[in-house]
Formats: sequence, structure tokens, C-alpha cells
Amino acid sequence: ALNANTIIDWVPKAQMFMYHGDADITVPYQNSVTTYNHLIDAGADEDRVEFITFEGKTHGTGFYPYLSDMIEKFDVLK
Repeated sequence: ALNANTIIDWVPKAQMFMYHGDADITVPYQNSVTTYNHLIDAGADEDRVEFITFEGKTHGTGFYPYLSDMIEKFDVLK
């Protein structure tokens, strides 16, 4: 199941937003950096995959900036 669901050789076809606080100790920030870089290296369009870093934010304190940004992105779709 792990091999069948890996992100290896997977390229997003739709707009994708990745968010991570660089002070997160719950989920290491480097996990997202590595994933983003892998997607780009695999051929993902940098205009389609956006990686948003919340400087100084942790797993908890990054929630409200994330929520605010996503609400703005959804409002554009109306």
C-alpha cells in the first residue's frame, strides 16, 4: 500500500497550495521543502504548485494565517 500511494513520479494536474510554518516542531518543515522540491523536479509547474512558508509559525500558530489565506483563495472562486 505504501508503494502504491507514494508521491514518487506524481505531478499535480490542478492548482496546489502547500503551507508550512518554519518553526513547526510537530511536523518538520523540511518535509514540505523536500516534497515541494520533489514535485518540481518531477515536472510540476511552479505556477501550479505554490509553497507558502509562514515564518516563525509553529504547527498551531500557523493555523490562522493558513485559514485566512485559504478563505481569500476560495473567495476568488465565487
